[in-house]
Formats: sequence, structure tokens, C-alpha cells
Amino acid sequence: MKPFLLCLLLYFFASTSAQVPDNFTRITCAGEMPEDFRTAFSEKYKQDVKANQNETELRKKEVQEFAVLTNYHNHNLLTGGSALYGDIVSVYANELLDKLLAQKPQLREKLRVYTIKSNHVNAYSSNQGIIYITLGLVGKVKTEAQLAYVLAHEISHYTNQHVLHAFENQKEVWSRGGSYRDLNVEERRLSTYKYSRESEFEADKEALDYYLEAGYSSGDIYTGFDVLLHGYLPIAEQKYSWQYLENDSLKISSYYLIDSVASIKDNDAVDDELLTHPNIHKRKEAVTAELKIRDSSSENLQFVVKGRLEFQALQDQVHFEMVNTFIRSGNYVSALYHIQVLQRRFPDHFFLKRMELMSWYGMQKMSSNLQKTLYSTGYRKVEGEQQAVYYFASKMPKRGINILATKYIWESTHTMAKDSFVTTLRRQSLTHLANAVKKDFLVESYTYKFSSNVKKKRKPKKLDFLKIAFVELFKDSIFNAAYHKAYEEVEAERETEEEEYTTGSNQLSDSYVPGVSSYYGLSDVNKLLFLSPKFYRIDLRKELDKRLIASDKQATDLNERSNHLSALAGVDLISLDKPSAADKTTDAFNDFVLIRDWLREEALYEGVGFYSYASNYLDGIRQKYDTDYLGLNYVSHYTEKNQFNGTYFFLSVMSLYGIPFYLNWQIRPLHNLDYVFVVFDLKKGDVGFYDLKTFPAKYKRDVINSHMYNSFNQLNRER
Repeated sequence: MKPFLLCLLLYFFASTSAQVPDNFTRITCAGEMPEDFRTAFSEKYKQDVKANQNETELRKKEVQEFAVLTNYHNHNLLTGGSALYGDIVSVYANELLDKLLAQKPQLREKLRVYTIKSNHVNAYSSNQGIIYITLGLVGKVKTEAQLAYVLAHEISHYTNQHVLHAFENQKEVWSRGGSYRDLNVEERRLSTYKYSRESEFEADKEALDYYLEAGYSSGDIYTGFDVLLHGYLPIAEQKYSWQYLENDSLKISSYYLIDSVASIKDNDAVDDELLTHPNIHKRKEAVTAELKIRDSSSENLQFVVKGRLEFQALQDQVHFEMVNTFIRSGNYVSALYHIQVLQRRFPDHFFLKRMELMSWYGMQKMSSNLQKTLYSTGYRKVEGEQQAVYYFASKMPKRGINILATKYIWESTHTMAKDSFVTTLRRQSLTHLANAVKKDFLVESYTYKFSSNVKKKRKPKKLDFLKIAFVELFKDSIFNAAYHKAYEEVEAERETEEEEYTTGSNQLSDSYVPGVSSYYGLSDVNKLLFLSPKFYRIDLRKELDKRLIASDKQATDLNERSNHLSALAGVDLISLDKPSAADKTTDAFNDFVLIRDWLREEALYEGVGFYSYASNYLDGIRQKYDTDYLGLNYVSHYTEKNQFNGTYFFLSVMSLYGIPFYLNWQIRPLHNLDYVFVVFDLKKGDVGFYDLKTFPAKYKRDVINSHMYNSFNQLNRER
């Protein structure tokens, strides 16, 4: 059941200090929360419907569809923890807007920039005047001017209403006929792509007005295009070294090392007919032609708002946050590469050392749970020096990753013994090794040394590799004692789980109820951190805007009832993402973002018991709110039409009396109601309570009330 519970965490989208200073400051929200983050989705929708009706010739239903789609996307980004405000990146980007729009104050008032916590190189604008830029974009640009041109490009998208017009074009191509009447599906698709590319050219052209007016160098436009072209590459190209894994007793075999990495491709000549964006070569040519016919003289400045050193300092913070994002998303191979790049500038940085250990630990956990492909897939598709790390991760057997991770974590953390996070990580890694190998793994008779096969690409014997890797550690009595202790604990846990499984199976066969599952492992819980309940109305018979609006209203109602019912059950709820604008604070929102990141990382490891880096901050959260427990609540109501059933129809026709029953069955829709209530024990980092129910019935407020009250009551009961 636990894997299913962790999957549910994907439906739910702080700053505290670590126990030990790690020379790393998380990029978090600051200042007063903007209205974009406070306003309810339904209110944003209404405002946009009214505004767009005056700006377009779309039909009423199409205007509603556009408003609901764009606002729903924005709302999820803003309230789900993916977007940040008032952070160092957003503040800087808004200062660039000030410079770019110094002569257009009215336009400036309509625009604002928020940061997206993503390592992808991207920026995009919404019809509502919001410009999003990713951490990856800020981390990859070389100058302020390159970032300024990207923002100018997005300003142009907004002023020309490209998002709205793209939607209009899509409706024209696919829904209305006209000049598109005789086109097949492929031709219609190509037509929409062509329109999108034309919009990009227009935005590039008009971006020059804002960019040159601000005094930026025209030359940085071309180099900025190169950043976009190779945005998938790391922050720098440096040869990766594996020497930190080696010692006198262990050398990495050449079998695991790539001979030469794939060269970086130049995709300027790519045929863009099947793309929504023109290839970079064409965009450069178009901008060059435009600069020739206008006065492009400028002060040729690369840095205006910040100096070069200030820009570098900000970018360093972004690079560190990118490493954190790689770790949080389970991309440990890219994390290892970026860490080593940064370590050449910051060789003794404590945070980077922690992240390196976390990367190995993460690969160890995934390898042993048959999830190696999540971090090692597709090394052939990787270009540049980073390919060497992907190649190593792909070729190294799962047990080899397990061994190397434990070995490196153990040997490299003696100087970090006072760090509670590292101590826990070390113990967790050793326990995981004991869980994956047999007791006779520690064979002290293995004392010969391993020599690498430099000339021949011969795969080393697994047994030899595993045992040779620990030749030196065999001599360490502390390691031997720690391993044997870990192994004994693992064996005892195995025996307990087998016994519980057997007992539980017998009980299940006698008392199993379909659609109902519960585990009340917690009691006497009178205080609970709580993420606002989520409600999903899925009715395939109704328009999308009606379904989403209904979901939003029901979620608000569910939140109000959760506060009332929890009080009746004697449980004090502390909501970190309150839907009410008046109750929202930046401090609570930062805590919510941290919790959300931890939950998403937990969801990567179904049933594994992963010790994440975010766990390092949970103690601060627990102390701050004086509770060890975090609750999630999710309700969905699914409705669809009954499908035609030939057998039922035939039987009803054979009997005239059966026809009314068949017609009633055919007309009546199918309903399904899901109720999920999960509580995490933050101290243990595990699920301590869940209540899962599925009903083939309509959504009824009283039914959900009774189940919600029962969940709170079970939490606060005395044992």
C-alpha cells in the first residue's frame, strides 16, 4: 500500500536553518506576497473573461476556455510552490524590467517577473502580464545583456498578445474551416507551427526597441542565442575526474570509462518545419538584417543594473540552487558533474560536499530498488564532457554503484563526524549495503590489489570488484563492527516483516473490503501541519472551465470544513497554504515550498525510506510549529457516461420488460468518489496514518464530512 500512498504525493504541490552551517542559502520568497499568489483561481478567471471579451472576436465559450486554461496553469505555478517571488533572481529580473521599460511606465505597471525552480533554460510570458524565468536560464547566460534580451523578447510577446492570438489561430485552423477547410491533420498542425514561428520572429524584432534603448550591446544578442541553442548543456565544459574514488587498493577499470565523449552538435541548420520555434541560425539572420536597417548604436554595455562581479555572485547562488534542484529531482548524474565543476572554484565548500554524498547515496538507493534507469538512461544522447558521467553510471552494475557509494561515503566523512546529517547519511548507506549483499561480503582474506585494464575493454568480474573495493576497510575494526551491526538490524527487520506479512495476509482474507484501506498507526495527535485539501471534479460531460471552477470552489469549501471538523475532533490544524488571501504569509509559504519539495522527493522513492537532503530542514519545521505530523487530504469525483453494452442491449430486447431498465442504465452516468487522508510522521520521515476509500457514488457533502471527521477523530483517539 505504501507505494500507492507515495504516488499520491504528486497531487500536492521555508526557510529554516540546517543544524550545521553549510555555506548555502536557499533561494526563497521574500517581502509581501503579491496579489498573483493571493487571488483565488475563480476570481482570476472571471477577470480574464471580462477583459478578453473586449480584445478578441472569439466566441464566448472559446473566451472562457482560453481564460480557464491560462489561469489554471498560472494558478498551479504560483500556488503550488514552483514559482518564487521577492527572491534574489526575481528582484534582479524586475530591476531589468525597470531599465528596459524606463520610457514606458504604463506598460511597466502591467508586468512582473517570477522565478521558476527549474534547471531547464526557459522563459515565457502569460496573457496576464506575468513573465516567468527559470533558474537554468539565469545560471547559463554569460552576461546581464543576454538575460535582458530574453526579457525584452517576452515583453514583446505580451504587448502583441501572442498567447491569445495563438489560441485564436488554433481555433481557426482546427475548428472553423475557412481557408483551412481542405487541409489534412498534418497540414493543419504545420500551419499552427508556422504561426508560432512567425510570432517568435516578431518578438525578436520588437525586442530590439527595448534592448537597444536601455544601452545594451548588440553583440550579446548573438551570444545569447547560442546560450538558448545549447541550453541543455551544463554550466561549463570540464573533463570529469574519477580520482576521488580511487586509492592504492582500487582503480576504476577502463571498462567503465568512455574513450571519448560525443562532440557538441551545432543544430543551427535543423529543419524547423516541425518546430514551434525557428532555428537559431534563422533568428540570428533576421536580427542581423533588422540591425542593419535601424540605428543600432548603443553604449555597448554588457552590465547595466549590476556590475560583473555582482552578477557573478548572484549566478553562483543560482548554480548552488541548481545543484539542489538536480538532487531534489533525482538527477544525480548531472548533479555529480555540476558539483565537480563548482568544486574547482569552491574546493572546500561544505554544501557541495554534502551534495556529492547525497548524489552517491541517491544512486545507491535507486540502484538497489531496480530504478537505475531513472538516473542513467540514454548516455548516447548526451553531448560533451557530461557524457562521461552518464557512461559510467550506465556501465557500472547496480551492486557496483551500491559498493562505491558506501565506500566513498564512509571514507570521506571522517572529518564531518559532527554533522548530524552526514552521520545519518553514513549510517543509512551502510544499512542499505547490508540489505543488498550477503553476510559473507566481508571477507578479510581478500588482500590482493586491483589493477585497471587500461588496454582491453574487458568487463571485470563482479565478485572481485565488490570485495576488492573494501580491501582497506576490512582492516578498520570500526567499519567491521558498524557493518555487522547494520546487517543484524536488517536481518531482524526482514524476519519481522515476513511475520507481519504472513499475519496480515490471513487477516486480509477474512476482513477485506473493496475500495477501503486504512492504517491508524498514530494516536493522541492534537496538532497537525496541514496542506489545504485538494478537490478534483472530473466530469467528462461538462466543459473544462466548468469542471475546473467547480473543483476550485469545492476545494475552498473543503478547506473550511476541515478546520471546523478538526476542531470538533480536538485537532489543531496549521495550514501552510491557506486559500484565504488575508491569511497568507511569506514565511508560511516558504515553509510550504520546503515541505512540498520534500514530498516530491519522497515520491521518487516508493516504499524505500529515502533520507533526503530536505530532511535536514525538517527538524526546524517541527520545532517551529511544535508538531511532528503533516497531513494531506484529497477528494476526487469522477463522472462519465455509460458505454454501450451489446450484451445488456440484446438481453433487454429479448425481454420487453427489460428495455426500461436498460434505458435507465444507459442514461444514468457512472460516478466514482475517492477520499484520501494521509499523515506523515516528520520525525521518522514515513507515513504513520492513512485512510483511503473509494465509492461508486455521487459526491455528497455529508458523506465527506463524516469520513473527514472520522479521520481526525482516529488521529486524536487514545490508545
